[in-house]
Amino acid sequence: MHQIRRHLTYANIVATIALLLALGGTAWAVTVTGADVKDRSLTGADISSSAIATRHLAPNAITSVKIGSGAVTSADIANSTITSSDLNAALSAQIINRAVVHVTTTGSIPAGQVVTSTPSCGSGDVVGGGATFDDPPTDGQVVRSWPSSAHAWSATIANVAATPINYTAYAVCLS
Repeated sequence: MHQIRRHLTYANIVATIALLLALGGTAWAVTVTGADVKDRSLTGADISSSAIATRHLAPNAITSVKIGSGAVTSADIANSTITSSDLNAALSAQIINRAVVHVTTTGSIPAGQVVTSTPSCGSGDVVGGGATFDDPPTDGQVVRSWPSSAHAWSATIANVAATPINYTAYAVCLS
């Protein structure tokens, strides 16, 4: 023990500490909280793609104003998430301050036949809805009715009668 004390000098202690630091390096643990970050100082490039999950977001933190046009597709929406009430509200919001024009196509369907009719909106107009009717009203069946593009509505009608029937397909266009 006496031999160790004899070699325990200031220079030896500093040399040993320097050797340990050189071999092991230094490590610091830092915890950063939201209070440490200035508002609007972080960008998307500063955050990894999996760093923020739904559980981190406050209710109503993301609204339609904050989402870019076309950023959300049907693949991003879970089944039964959007109801007919949601769609009606969205359509009503789109119709406000827009002129509504009804475009029609008419025709005749031979007995036992099926036709698809597609009334189209004018240039610059968008389709907001559509419908189809048959005459007489009990002899036709609407097989499908859908927006076939941003500017047209299609309807497929089947004639289940033994005689020809007439039909009218409508597109509700918003200008």
